[in-house]
Amino acid sequence: MKNLIIIFLLITLVFNLNGQTIVEPISSSKRTNCILINGLFGNTKIGIGVRYKSLYQINDIIQVGWGVGIESYSSNFERNFVPISFDFVGDVFKNGRSPFYMVSVGYGISLGEDSDFAEDSKGGLMVDISLGYRSKKHSSQPFIAIGYRLQNAFYKGTDEYGNTDKDVIYKRWSISTGVLF
Repeated sequence: MKNLIIIFLLITLVFNLNGQTIVEPISSSKRTNCILINGLFGNTKIGIGVRYKSLYQINDIIQVGWGVGIESYSSNFERNFVPISFDFVGDVFKNGRSPFYMVSVGYGISLGEDSDFAEDSKGGLMVDISLGYRSKKHSSQPFIAIGYRLQNAFYKGTDEYGNTDKDVIYKRWSISTGVLF
């Protein structure tokens, strides 16, 4: 019995020496980072935001990932949100320069109250749809995009007219510039 075990181990060792497979590392080019700065333009309000996105390449023209940032929906920096989103970025063409789209859907966490009204505030659903143009010739890809942003919010309080609690949907045009790397 002892001899059978030794023969079995030797046969296993001989066949396993040639049966080894090489494990390829995950390509780092499949992951893309994006940093963008955007201006948010409403009726009379102008806001600004900075966002980071981490994206994974699905195929030659589609990337999916997540994003986080900080954004203000007023020029006084009163209506601030931290958007956390699920992101899609897609190219129209495979060549070196291409129009592209960005879609972000997520939740905007409110950082502060509307100073004119609210005692308490809550964030809500955030949707951002943008179209842009970028160069894909180098490892860092600059871009510019124009889009439309919706951000829900709820404010609790009473204003000087006796109005209480309000749901707000911030509707803003956005102009974004940034780089994918």
